[in-house]
Amino acid sequence: MRTILLSLFGLIIATVLGCTSWSPTPRGDLLFSYRVTEGAFHGPPKHDIGTYFFWDKSAGIVTGYRHRAGHRADVIASSAAESEMLLRKISEVGFEPFDYEKEAKTLEDTWRETFLHVPRVLTPDGTGFEIKFVANGTQFSMTRTNPRHEIDFYARYSPKMAKLKAIIDLFVERSGNATFEMMN
Repeated sequence: MRTILLSLFGLIIATVLGCTSWSPTPRGDLLFSYRVTEGAFHGPPKHDIGTYFFWDKSAGIVTGYRHRAGHRADVIASSAAESEMLLRKISEVGFEPFDYEKEAKTLEDTWRETFLHVPRVLTPDGTGFEIKFVANGTQFSMTRTNPRHEIDFYARYSPKMAKLKAIIDLFVERSGNATFEMMN
């Protein structure tokens, strides 16, 4: 009984002490990320909150890392086959970086001229997010308040927005929608 208790105690201590170092340092280049830039009620976060995916070209592996309260909270591991499938799907989307603000304004101007009003997408709060996607030597970056609903809405009317939505959906699928709960 004493051996079992000591083993259990040792396991708990190892788990608690190891929590800050259980996940490896990100290897490779940033492929995709989203992070909180502004809290809805408290301004900029004091610590890093977001999810980051890195592509280690030498190993052929894409790995995701979730950060909460400035600490790595989870690792989204991939096999080489899963990583290859994700990269192939990304390539099939054919995403090219664009000016998000300009595309949104173009859509709104078209609606204003055609329908005499601009449909609005209401967001749950005022949390700001940055989304980055880096591939094939190009980089897309945008910062918006709760962008997910807006992107989903605009994707129906714009091929550029539809491709952005497709890229986001690939990473949602890869990591599980629960990791993107902040964007919904």
